Amino acid sequence: MPYTTVAAVQAEFKKLTISATTNLTDTEVNEFISQHDAIIDARLGGRFVTPITGTEALKIVKLISTGLTVCRVQDVLHVRTGSQKTDKDLIRPKVCKNAEMLLEGIVSGKVKLGDATLITGGDGFNSGNVDNSVEPFFERGVDQW
Repeated sequence: MPYTTVAAVQAEFKKLTISATTNLTDTEVNEFISQHDAIIDARLGGRFVTPITGTEALKIVKLISTGLTVCRVQDVLHVRTGSQKTDKDLIRPKVCKNAEMLLEGIVSGKVKLGDATLITGGDGFNSGNVDNSVEPFFERGVDQW
C-alpha cells in the first residue's frame, strides 16, 4: 500500500489537475509515488520493519512521501511545460527540503517514529544507546573499560 496518494500530491499545488488525460497523468504520478516509497523503505529498512505500519509513524511517512513526490512532479512539469522556476503556482521548495530533512532525521535517529516497529537483532543485544540517541564518547589516554 502506498504511503501517499495522487490526491494528496495534487492538493499541494494551487492549479494542477492530474488525471489520465492531463499533461502529467495519474499513472505517472502513481509510479513516482511507488519509486519514492521504495526509497523511503530502503532508507528506513535498516532501523524499522518496512513498510511502516504504525498509525502515528504513517502520518510522518506520508508527509515525506508526499513531499518527495511533489518535488518530482514539480520538476517534470517544469520540463514538460517549459515554465520558469519562479512560477508561484508550482514552486514548493520548503516541501522538498522538509521532506528530505525529515527522512534524514529519522535515519540518523534524531526524529523518532514512535509506533513504528523497530528491527530487533536475534544474534546480538540492544544496549539502548541507539534508541536513546546516545553518542559514543571516547577519551585518549584514559582507561575506559
